Amino acid sequence: MHQTSKIAILVAVRDGESYLPEQLDSLIGQTDSDWVAYIHDDGSADGTQTILESYAARDPDRFVLLDGAPTGSAKTNYFYLLRNVDAPLYMCCDQDDVWLPDKIEKTLREMRIAQRRSAERMAQENLSVKDIYAGEKKREGMPSGNTDAGNPTELPCLVYTDLRVVDESLAEVSGSMNLYQKLNCEDTRINHVLVQNVVTGCTMMINRRLRDMVLSLKDPDKIVMHDWWAALIAAQFGELRYLNDPTILYRQHGENDTGAKNISLFWYLREVFFQGKDKKDSLEMMRKQAEALAETFPVEKDSVVAVYAGIHTLSKPGRLRVYRKYKLTSKPLSRQLAILLFC
Repeated sequence: MHQTSKIAILVAVRDGESYLPEQLDSLIGQTDSDWVAYIHDDGSADGTQTILESYAARDPDRFVLLDGAPTGSAKTNYFYLLRNVDAPLYMCCDQDDVWLPDKIEKTLREMRIAQRRSAERMAQENLSVKDIYAGEKKREGMPSGNTDAGNPTELPCLVYTDLRVVDESLAEVSGSMNLYQKLNCEDTRINHVLVQNVVTGCTMMINRRLRDMVLSLKDPDKIVMHDWWAALIAAQFGELRYLNDPTILYRQHGENDTGAKNISLFWYLREVFFQGKDKKDSLEMMRKQAEALAETFPVEKDSVVAVYAGIHTLSKPGRLRVYRKYKLTSKPLSRQLAILLFC
């Protein structure tokens, strides 16, 4: 286990030689230098390892390489990094983007606000550490667990930001991914986050308590992505905070694991009619993700999480009633129509 009192930047890489130096240089250029980058190469077959070793040799206190067998995906690579690094705060970093110089500074400022709100909520509701984590007060939205894990005086906190979408040469495609993909990232309600991921992992910062809760999941195959899983936990149990300000150049190229798409009505209708099975599979994965949340943490039986997790047992009219009653909404309208069509 690697330990630090600084911000841990977790860098998941694989075959990243084309863009990795620009990303690592953008970390070095941050206005807030109180960080350490922990990097795990997931089995690269190009010159990635040589690049990583050169940065680690130049600044071994700043760039730490983690040994370990390939995990198979970006999601499981980030789980590996989270398990092997202990820090007060974590950020996730993809290999092909560029961080704007004040990304850490701005995100940390919002995290401090989220942490203050967390403390205020606990004080206002007269909740003690024992009440929350030992489960002696069974209250909707409060996790139980190990009082020694993470910071027992905090709720799980996650801060995420907008992104500037760029092409492979860093030419701007859109000044806001939130607008480009019509994501409605400002909506941090659990009702929204259950059916739409508003968090792009390479923008997020999480506290140790959320990291510990993320790792409570036994089987990562039950969730879509690590960032969505973290967002669900924060939305349900703690503080999920959005900064409407791009802090990253989000590079689009042919090898992205995920990417930004310009979501138009025509695009989505085409997806609906020609990839109907994929939409059904996607909805089922979202349901299983909610099921994993309900199985991993205590939630009330009539909560939106528990009801959505069990929606597959209902008839089509029953499922539609659940969407209406609990205001399970997604943006844009074309995406919501697709959900209602295939639910």
